[in-house]
Amino acid sequence: MKQFLCAIVFIFCLLLSPTSSSQNSQDSLNHTNPELASELNNNTNTTLVRDTTITANNTEQQKQQTVVNTKETIIPSQGFSFSSLWRGILGMISLVFIAFLFSSNRKAINWRVVGIGLTFQLVIAIGVLKVGFVKSVFEIVGKLFVKILNFTQAGSKFLFEGLVVDMDTFGFIFAFQVLPTIIFFSALTSVLYYLGVIQIIVKGFGWLLSKLLKISGAESLSVAGNIFLGQTEAPLLIKAYLEKMNKSEMLLVMIGGMATVAGAVLAAI
Repeated sequence: MKQFLCAIVFIFCLLLSPTSSSQNSQDSLNHTNPELASELNNNTNTTLVRDTTITANNTEQQKQQTVVNTKETIIPSQGFSFSSLWRGILGMISLVFIAFLFSSNRKAINWRVVGIGLTFQLVIAIGVLKVGFVKSVFEIVGKLFVKILNFTQAGSKFLFEGLVVDMDTFGFIFAFQVLPTIIFFSALTSVLYYLGVIQIIVKGFGWLLSKLLKISGAESLSVAGNIFLGQTEAPLLIKAYLEKMNKSEMLLVMIGGMATVAGAVLAAI
């Protein structure tokens, strides 16, 4: 056991001896020739700065190359075409057919309401893609939301910019941009709901849907509320009517929540 401990001590002495000898040589160099020691230190610092600059330049070049590769891999939009239109129509017909197969009472299906809803959806899509006035209206609304998102991004940078070195990493984007966006939009929706703005907009959409699709006011109010609220918050607008709804009305409320995205989640995406 003593021999083993002596061997360990001897190994540690061998490991520490180069460091001590280098320190002693450095100290002796400082005492014998201060000018030479100062020149060596300056050369060492210059080399470190040069290496740091080269590393930063290489990192920047890698980022630019990544951006270029990403742009090259993105498939350009082919715009509006009849093939894409027929693809969308085929998708809607397939969904209607699946819903018809799983229906518990096929005779009670109101095909007039189904046709009006699908036609209204097609009209909105064609208007956004082809009609200049409708396109400009949606662009104005989109710019408004982008401006609000810029406010959120500015606040996130003000709070969290000093905590990270590289703000282009995915960790920064999710933790310090996506989550604050969700919190900000949730708070903004709560403030607008407290002021009564959300209620006015939701009632307007609910009235339009009830007149256009001939559905009940509670159903239309819940579907319209899903535009601004989430799947759990929108049914609270009609919580007094939930216990009186039949199966079809309850299914519409559930489908409206699962088929739409709340404003805060959409902003995060």
